[in-house]
Amino acid sequence: MVLKKIKTVVCILSCFFFCTSFHVQDKDIDYFTPSKKFDWLKDFKEISECFSIDYLEKTKGRTFDSSGIYMADGKYHPVNIFHYGISCFDVYRKTSNEAYKQKCLNQFKYFTDTSKCVLKEDGSIAFPYKVGWRDLKPPWFSGLAQAEGIIYLIRYYYLTKDEKALEYIQRVKKFMLTTVDCGGTLNNLSDSTVWIEEYATSKSKAQVINGFVTAIIGLREYCYLFPGDTETKKILDKCLFSHKTLFYKYDLGNGIYYDLGEKQVVGAWYSKWQVIQMKQMFELFGDTFYKNIEMLWSTYAYNKPVPTMIGCLLTDTNFSSPAVLSKKGWIEAGYNSRQLLKSDSVLNLCVERKMNSSGIKNLFDGNEQTSFAFKNNDSIEQPPYLEFELKSAVKTNALSIKPAKDSLDYSGYKFYAKEKETDVWKEIKIKSIDITDKKYIFTFKEINCAHFRIDFNLMPVKNPVVFSEINLLTASARYITNLTHYITNDYALSEAETKFKTEKKNVDNFVIFYKTGNTPQEVNGAKWIVYNGIRSTQFTIKSKNKYCRFLLIFKNNSSESAMSEIKPV
Repeated sequence: MVLKKIKTVVCILSCFFFCTSFHVQDKDIDYFTPSKKFDWLKDFKEISECFSIDYLEKTKGRTFDSSGIYMADGKYHPVNIFHYGISCFDVYRKTSNEAYKQKCLNQFKYFTDTSKCVLKEDGSIAFPYKVGWRDLKPPWFSGLAQAEGIIYLIRYYYLTKDEKALEYIQRVKKFMLTTVDCGGTLNNLSDSTVWIEEYATSKSKAQVINGFVTAIIGLREYCYLFPGDTETKKILDKCLFSHKTLFYKYDLGNGIYYDLGEKQVVGAWYSKWQVIQMKQMFELFGDTFYKNIEMLWSTYAYNKPVPTMIGCLLTDTNFSSPAVLSKKGWIEAGYNSRQLLKSDSVLNLCVERKMNSSGIKNLFDGNEQTSFAFKNNDSIEQPPYLEFELKSAVKTNALSIKPAKDSLDYSGYKFYAKEKETDVWKEIKIKSIDITDKKYIFTFKEINCAHFRIDFNLMPVKNPVVFSEINLLTASARYITNLTHYITNDYALSEAETKFKTEKKNVDNFVIFYKTGNTPQEVNGAKWIVYNGIRSTQFTIKSKNKYCRFLLIFKNNSSESAMSEIKPV
């Protein structure tokens, strides 16, 4: 009992000492001289290219306390605080707006309050989460929070040259690199691999990949600020090795695992956000592996909109889109058009009164994995029809229909539009029909409409019609995405090795991934081999399997960029 009381007193005195005399050096902390150069300090793209400041300031539940510290739903969330401080720093550097400089500096007050931060017995600083989540009970700690704390503090020091920040940075880093067994966030997976855990003691959310990437970025900045800390540099190198070594476990061939605990597959938002992470990793470390993965994951994020997020810069972003195979055998960029039917633009949907409308919003949710189906005999009136009523009139000159199957019999379809409810329906005369990525684009003379109707004449009597997507487009605002991707048919492989070649036209950046199997079905179920990104127009595939399939991805320098089909030599 006496010993317990002594420990309590020591802890109280330590916290008091921490608050009133932070500059006194702790014997358990190694302090290093900071670099005077900051040419390595880059925009934090995980925020600057994904969110506007509106996302952080106007999302529901976001407020500030009396000191200007950022709050979410009335609570102090370390990662959110650091996000906000880092974002304000980037805005200030771009605009020189002093208000954002002050908002950035305000977040430093979070570190000076020991009711929010925890000073450990070894002198390290930790950011506790005081709410339960999944299998975590409070207080619990996050390597992501520690890393973003470092990233924020470096920017605070850059603005102020306040030496208190240097001490905080080294104390925060010390806790992040304390092993999980000792209460920290560094997980030694083997003699050669480590992982900085986003949820340090969670089993359901073990080895979260995007949190680990952020931790790597934080360690990189730390090592540039303190080049004399060679031990931390060794851990950074070990983290980079671990990330690449274990990377294959997260790539699914068409999606990404968030973690290796319950193996949650990321949704549309994270699918895009992790493309930006790989973009930043390539820019920071210059490793072509990350550029390859950025391009690969760009194809996974195709046609995955993120609606209703305030200030999200990736809402309608497609980094890559499917190619078009020309009659001359060239793989060319397919055009994209701005889609007008979205969850926040459609006021009402109407089907013939007997038809079941369950799931009808799947038609314009941007997810081609969802669909809407109906049959002719679902309808009392003939022909069956579908109407869209928009919140406001739009200018459109194209309609896209993506059937769930490979082909569409549209010969009996008729399209109508009107601008006002009281107007008479006017039939739309179709000028042309194009097929891109198995999507049918019906173009017509530009109209102004708030009501659009499709009559499904000559519809099969028994078989259902299933659509993945239907949308109005502004075809005049067509654009090509940064990248184009194309999946080949299967090729037979020889027992030894098979040589292939392709040609490029106005292309200076491309990568080819491949997968193999003994049957086409095996190839379907296989993953792209992430470590074998091919960047040559002539290459050799060595495999004991009988079949091979390629994924070609290239950067569009212009609308004239193209590559030829991959062919065996």
